[in-house]
Amino acid sequence: MSEIAGRHAVVTGGASRIGRLMAAKLAARGASVALWDIDQPNLERAVAELSAAASRPVRGFVCDVSDREQICARAAETAAAGGPVDILINNAGIVSGKDFLELPDDKIAATFAINVLALFWTCKAFLPSMIERNRGHVLTIASASGLIGVARLGLFDRVANFLGVNSSMDEFVGRGHGRP
Repeated sequence: MSEIAGRHAVVTGGASRIGRLMAAKLAARGASVALWDIDQPNLERAVAELSAAASRPVRGFVCDVSDREQICARAAETAAAGGPVDILINNAGIVSGKDFLELPDDKIAATFAINVLALFWTCKAFLPSMIERNRGHVLTIASASGLIGVARLGLFDRVANFLGVNSSMDEFVGRGHGRP
């Protein structure tokens, strides 16, 4: 899909940094944008800022992407508010800044829930509609540290190497399930 104008995009982790920049670019090209983020005050600021310059709606949804049920609920709310999603940008992620053995177990679990499992849950929420309409794109933002080890990123560099999620989804979609 080279046409972004008139499409509906979701950006996870959309209230700051790369997610906010991606959302701004999509909005500037005429997409309706749904920002998902766990940080409500920052999300509200991002929506206000992007809405001021956008020609189409920019909406914010508070979502903890480590929670599968929240992903499913926000996906339904997002589609109800703006129509079927054409572009999914999986951008939300966390970095510990610690060596692996220094990480508490709950931080390891959170890293996998946000940096890996959320990719599956968001794809599972939005791919069926994309396949049905034979239109859509999924983009996953990940660190180059998934390709080479980086000191003090602990588990993140190994989880970031999970870029194979998109390859696996592409393989699935290509096997008779339509190709959005």
